[in-house]
Amino acid sequence: MDGNTYRINITRKVVGRLKDGDIVLYYHKKPIGRIALSKECGIELAEGYEMDNHHIYVLGRYDDHMDHYTQSCDMGWC
Repeated sequence: MDGNTYRINITRKVVGRLKDGDIVLYYHKKPIGRIALSKECGIELAEGYEMDNHHIYVLGRYDDHMDHYTQSCDMGWC
């Protein structure tokens, strides 16, 4: 990871629900992966998420071009 990326532990905020014989993982009501309970067994996570040492993380990049509300103001005074 470089200085423009972040990784946040979301393990406690992930919810699992049983669906079609698998456990579907949700974060903020959005499906982010699944745990297969069938013969193939395993964990799949969507892009932008990773599992490390039994924890689930969301990955992202800081936006260098994000405008701050004081960016075009004189010394922060608008």
